[in-house]
Amino acid sequence: MQRAREWVINCRRADLDNKSAEALHKGNVLCEEHFESSCFSQTALCNKQLLKTAVPTIFNVPNPPPQKTSSRAPPKQREPFDNISRKDNVSPGDFEDENVPPASHNTNEVHVAILKRKVNALRSKTWRLRQVHASQQKHKKGEISPKSDAVETATDMDKLRSTLSQYLSPAALEFVLTQVRVSKLSVKGRRWTHSDKSLALSIFHASRKAYRLMQRLFKMPAAQTLNKAIKNVYVKPATEMDQLRFTLSQYLSPAALEFVLTQVRVSKLSVKGRRWTHSDKSLALSIFHASRKAYRLTQRLFKMPSAQTLNKAIKNVYVKPGICANMMYLFEIKVSSMALQEKVCAILLDEMALKASLQFNPLDDQVEGFEDFGQFGRSPKHATHALVFMLRGLSTKWKQPVSYYLSNGPVKAHMLVPLLYEVIRSVSATGLVPKIVICDQGSNNRAMCSRLHITEEQPYFYCDSMNIFFMYDPPHLLKSIRNNLKLHGFIVNATPVFWSHIVQFYDLDCKSPFFCMAPKLTSKHMTMPPFSHLRVCLAAQVLSHSVAAGISAMVTLKALPPEAIETAKFAEQFDRLFNCFNSSGLKSKNVMGHGITPCSTHIAFLEQSLEWLTQVKCNNGAQSLPCLDGWRLNISCLLQLWKNLRENLGFSFLLTDRLNQDCLENLFAIIRSKGGNRFNPDSYEFKAALRQCMVDSVMTTSERQNCKEDLDSFLFSLENIASEGSNRSVRSRLQQDVPRSIQALMMPSATASLTSVESNIVVYIAGYVALKLSSKVCTDCKQVMLGMTDSASTEQVFLQAKSFEDCSYGGLQVPSEVLVNAVGVIEEAFRSVTPLALQTTGLRNMIIKRLMLNDHPSINRLVCPNSKCDFLLYVTNLFTDSTTASNSKTSN
Repeated sequence: MQRAREWVINCRRADLDNKSAEALHKGNVLCEEHFESSCFSQTALCNKQLLKTAVPTIFNVPNPPPQKTSSRAPPKQREPFDNISRKDNVSPGDFEDENVPPASHNTNEVHVAILKRKVNALRSKTWRLRQVHASQQKHKKGEISPKSDAVETATDMDKLRSTLSQYLSPAALEFVLTQVRVSKLSVKGRRWTHSDKSLALSIFHASRKAYRLMQRLFKMPAAQTLNKAIKNVYVKPATEMDQLRFTLSQYLSPAALEFVLTQVRVSKLSVKGRRWTHSDKSLALSIFHASRKAYRLTQRLFKMPSAQTLNKAIKNVYVKPGICANMMYLFEIKVSSMALQEKVCAILLDEMALKASLQFNPLDDQVEGFEDFGQFGRSPKHATHALVFMLRGLSTKWKQPVSYYLSNGPVKAHMLVPLLYEVIRSVSATGLVPKIVICDQGSNNRAMCSRLHITEEQPYFYCDSMNIFFMYDPPHLLKSIRNNLKLHGFIVNATPVFWSHIVQFYDLDCKSPFFCMAPKLTSKHMTMPPFSHLRVCLAAQVLSHSVAAGISAMVTLKALPPEAIETAKFAEQFDRLFNCFNSSGLKSKNVMGHGITPCSTHIAFLEQSLEWLTQVKCNNGAQSLPCLDGWRLNISCLLQLWKNLRENLGFSFLLTDRLNQDCLENLFAIIRSKGGNRFNPDSYEFKAALRQCMVDSVMTTSERQNCKEDLDSFLFSLENIASEGSNRSVRSRLQQDVPRSIQALMMPSATASLTSVESNIVVYIAGYVALKLSSKVCTDCKQVMLGMTDSASTEQVFLQAKSFEDCSYGGLQVPSEVLVNAVGVIEEAFRSVTPLALQTTGLRNMIIKRLMLNDHPSINRLVCPNSKCDFLLYVTNLFTDSTTASNSKTSN
């Protein structure tokens, strides 16, 4: 406060007298010209820093404040030693400027004084010569420049700075002056300031190629110097956890680092007080789904989320057949931050066989296992196949299942087309750019291709003015070529191509006990045991460059007949063709194994292959073969797709391994491996496994997988996926409309008569209901529910038989007649509604609505009007599972 007052007084500003220190600090500033040099402290980080006790004293006013620094006269200019040393002849008159009269000196004293002056001059000159010599030696070693040169350089640098400052910006000025300063220094003698390193680091991080170019043109710090400067930067952590993170990050991977920090964070918390992040749950789910036994062992060693916590996290991922609205909403959020090329994607579709089975899902209030096409409705047929649509980026490595459907057998072509159009429209509405559809060459997919009017000349179709290309999966086509070669053979330009040539080559090649031309060929490639025809790797190893080269060599050595050379050319052609459709990088040791670029030879090779395939015929007399037609379609599609991507979307290259179904096949392999080896899971298990795959942070496929492992990551994580249906209660479903086909069953009807056995079962169920509800209802309702023991009653025989010595009636309550009648009414409602409503959604919703509409007197007498809905909800929840399970077993 006192210092602020001194500042106001020295400023000679009357308008600042009444302002507080806070107001002065917010709205008023002083430049450095008003402070003396003693008010600043020099630091290594900045040139000037104002002292806390500084007070402005320099003002151009009539009555300036007194300055605190005492001034003194500058020292007199002394004569340099050089001028004295140059005086070779000294006369007595030289002492005139000394205050000694010449008359007072005799001749001897004068000579002694002259000699002393000469000796001092020689000593001074010798000392200066030694200093100059030492400076020159240091200058040669690159340490410093001579003192005289430094003085001249400093003067020149000041002149240069004042001249260039009129034309250059501050950053450019410092750069030019640095180049001048280090121009004559050796590499090891250059010393860089913090500003020099900061500018160099900016260029180095922006583009290393540009920095290497600047190093050729200018004197720039070496990369090692910049790396040392970065390593020396140390930011003091704010907390102990930050300190621990900083220390462990130098030794652990990111996943291991987060795991260790989580263990530290929850180490002193109680079981109920632990809070787990989405990354913690995702890692735990990966271990839990891989092996529950391993997860239980992990729980003993570390602090891990409980199984209930993981199950709750899984339930929040709502998956159902058809297009999911919340999934499309997540796509919109994710796509909004993508570049245009990152939005371009392929739509993959494939089917997986399921086991026919029915199971009630209480969360969705429906029976799982029926044919379900999402928005296109369900049917009473049992589901035996699952059709999955997946998106895959063409320029970036991401993938995401977008929808799935359950069908009885493979989905027919007339149903595939509207499903495909629905997926394309939904995906494009989120901002993504679907560009191609890829599927295998199943009969239903070939029929869908015909319905879309796909031809070799026009390998695309239109969906709402969008140009969508169509392609078959290249690995499936390669397997078909190998299978047809083994079964029938081919004819190329009237020359036969036989499988026997490959078998003869293998027989000759395997005779050598140590070396062979095709080491990967085994007897499995030749005999083809069951399911081997589905293996892509076996087909690729047979139709390979090694086999083609080996057959050609043996033909030259006359170990094989001359006509086998056509088989070698056939294998070589398909090897290059498959490499062309399986490129994963811009460089490859395989011919045609690199990505397509404007300068690559892929276009010429594809055009030549398209012409060559027209000359290939099957040896069984068929006019056309689906696999040959598929290869021609794929080549035509790839040529036009590359042209479209390059001209319209700015693609500079295309990696063709993005144009296959490997990621979808790997997803099916992971689903089959969940919970052991379930080769054909049922629809409920498939849904649960698909949901697990969507939240696993680490997914691994079998080492003997059919497709190569894809490195794509799911677009969404557990943190992104929100719940749409897990929070929907049965009470909210009561507002839904009931199908007209079921409404007739909901009209009031008389209770069907029960047999004595059925009556005993109803009484037993009513006793269980009374036991469960006795603590949940009011006192009046409880008195109405409970009855008296009647040993003579034929309806309580089973209830009495369930009794124990220490617990009558097996721990159950004796129900009243009103409760028995109410349970009988609910059971009759289940019997009448369940057979026709089993495949519909909202099964309990329909039963409760029927009971509410019937307004049965036994139910009205049993509970209060306000508790009627709650009573029906609870009772239906008690035996919905058992009733639907019984019907499901009957249907199965």
